[in-house]
Amino acid sequence: MSMKAWMVASLLFGLMAGFSGDASAKDLKLGYIDSNRILTEYKGMADVQAELEKAKLEWDKQTQAKEAELDSLREEYDAQSLMWSEKTQQQKQKAIQEKYAEYQRFVNEIIAPSGKFAQRRMELLKPIYDKINTILDQLGKEGDYDFVFDVDIPAVVFAKPEYELTDRVLKELNKEVD
Repeated sequence: MSMKAWMVASLLFGLMAGFSGDASAKDLKLGYIDSNRILTEYKGMADVQAELEKAKLEWDKQTQAKEAELDSLREEYDAQSLMWSEKTQQQKQKAIQEKYAEYQRFVNEIIAPSGKFAQRRMELLKPIYDKINTILDQLGKEGDYDFVFDVDIPAVVFAKPEYELTDRVLKELNKEVD
């Protein structure tokens, strides 16, 4: 059994074990999806991938231009540093360090987990996720599912509202404060 399947099975077992009284585990209707497969096989992803590749190519060009500037400064320093005064050498080293820091900031701005690439990806995927969530909601209601799980994450992606316990937890929690 794969790790993801084991995690979902554990989640289901815990969920079923937690029911008592009016809803029993045998009465629950469960379903699951594989979101990775959905995103991989969805034909509309080709457009998203093309748009991301276009953005990546543009950022790659900018990165290469910044690398070329940095390399040029380093080459100039290596070729001419012996002819410069100590003060000029220090100024050129400082300029190289500043250019390198600028380069690093730019690269991090793009590839950081919350960077431009991730933001662009989420921007492009949001309409797809919205469609998937609408479909899940529709299928969950039409199919009278109590819960639908995603085996890729693993997570609950649909649940009947009557199973939500948030208000009850807040009520109990707030008793301490009132």
